[in-house]
Amino acid sequence: MADGALTIELEDDLADQVKNAAAARGVSVAMFVRDALANHLVGEMIWTDDPDPAIDADIAEEAPRTGECVPVDDVVAWMRSWFTPGELPMPTAPKP
Repeated sequence: MADGALTIELEDDLADQVKNAAAARGVSVAMFVRDALANHLVGEMIWTDDPDPAIDADIAEEAPRTGECVPVDDVVAWMRSWFTPGELPMPTAPKP
């Protein structure tokens, strides 16, 4: 792999999907695979798995007491209004 080339083997079904996806985007298979791998690796770098879920539980318990939370019903209503003529403003946490 001195020149940066990498050869991979794919099952026929996956290879066909890759070829079709590349053709649909008007790019070569090599370019499609390069872009897909690069995007995946960037996503992996951004994604961090929470090392301690107990911290999330503590935050969830503390938020209502401090007032640093927005009721889920308000968030759902706001999101359902997106792209409608009556789009709601982003909800804010009630004052404690």
